[in-house]
Amino acid sequence: AHLVLEKGVSGQRILAITFTNKAAAEMKERVRKILGNTDSPPWISTFHSFCLRILRRHISTLGFPGDFVIYDSQDQLSLVKQCMKKMSMNVEAFPPKSILNHISGFKNDFLFPKDIDRDSLPFGNKMKAAEVYVVYQEELKKNNALDFDDLLMWTVRLLREVGEVSELYNDRFQYIMVDEFQDTNLTQYHLLQLISKKHKNVCVVGDDDQSIYGWRGANLENLSHFERDYPG
Repeated sequence: AHLVLEKGVSGQRILAITFTNKAAAEMKERVRKILGNTDSPPWISTFHSFCLRILRRHISTLGFPGDFVIYDSQDQLSLVKQCMKKMSMNVEAFPPKSILNHISGFKNDFLFPKDIDRDSLPFGNKMKAAEVYVVYQEELKKNNALDFDDLLMWTVRLLREVGEVSELYNDRFQYIMVDEFQDTNLTQYHLLQLISKKHKNVCVVGDDDQSIYGWRGANLENLSHFERDYPG
């Protein structure tokens, strides 16, 4: 609101990202109360909603249909079980939920199946998850589907590989703000770097004492890396 009212910045040049739909809705409402109904409101959303919006418009440039479906956690678990059955893998010895959690962990660390050195993994759920991950991604593609983690992964890939899309959003977002920064994972950090290359006007709010999502890939090092990667 300060940028719009005091500095004359168009709301469309501002991106604000948070983690939950509830927080995003609250932020939108507060901004609306201050700015009123405007033709150019800022983009305020969760990471996943932001990525979904971009992918619907541009994912076809990576050869993936724009009418993809999104798998929720139950869909993902069902698919992992199907993949394990197809691979004759013992679900008693290697629980599907654990396999899925490891696959999500790979994605949070921005590792595609080809990036994982399976020989370096100790025998156990993580090693088996790396094997299932290959088949899981193949089945997602067959079903024209992405899971929640893919929304982030594919957006990072899109911004890295398609120059005109990267330029479009770098030109557009002059100011970027991220809430609850201590809860970002490596893939989200890559995303932030890729959309802030041009203007580098980035403001993050985070407190390492409040980090509660280490179990799902949150990387506290992002806070220290921020000062390194944004020296200005």
